[in-house]
Amino acid sequence: MGQPGAFPRSDIAPDETVLFEGKPSMVATTFYGILMLLGGVLLGALLLVLGWFFFMCSSLFIIAGVLPFVYFYLMWSGTSFALTNKRVILHKTDSSMHKSTQSLPLGYVTQTVRSQEFIDQLVGSGNIGFGALPGYNGFMWPSVPDHDSVRPFIDQQIARYRPPPQQAVYAPPPPPQYYVPGYGQQRY
Repeated sequence: MGQPGAFPRSDIAPDETVLFEGKPSMVATTFYGILMLLGGVLLGALLLVLGWFFFMCSSLFIIAGVLPFVYFYLMWSGTSFALTNKRVILHKTDSSMHKSTQSLPLGYVTQTVRSQEFIDQLVGSGNIGFGALPGYNGFMWPSVPDHDSVRPFIDQQIARYRPPPQQAVYAPPPPPQYYVPGYGQQRY
């Protein structure tokens, strides 16, 4: 299950075992780039057919279609996710082409959620989100291929490797300490 070798090993600690790794669906991630590429090429070809006068305009439309596709492709190629025996990890490239890594220890994962956008539904992928304890940031794996079978597997692995919850021992808070001038001082 998953895509072996999709996640960079430099982000995995030596004592961790990769249980699942993968990349987002390429079609779902680059869909808008593909639409703009097709639109730019078609409009550019139409202007080219109309005459040499429109040659410069057709070149601009083709370039305007290629650039968004390259942008979305670079974002897809720089995104990968993994589940290890200790944590959930997302390695991604953001809009400024800066690479970042988010991780969440399995003990801090409170729930997993599934969501699907229209384009994800068309290609059979979906997002898997990880909720976290208060004070920690959860995150979402984008456009996971075949997410309907991946999410139950992830839930099983999280339940299997999650450390047992620690019992909180209730201790009443100590009484407040107030300073009252003259109180508690002996007078002779």
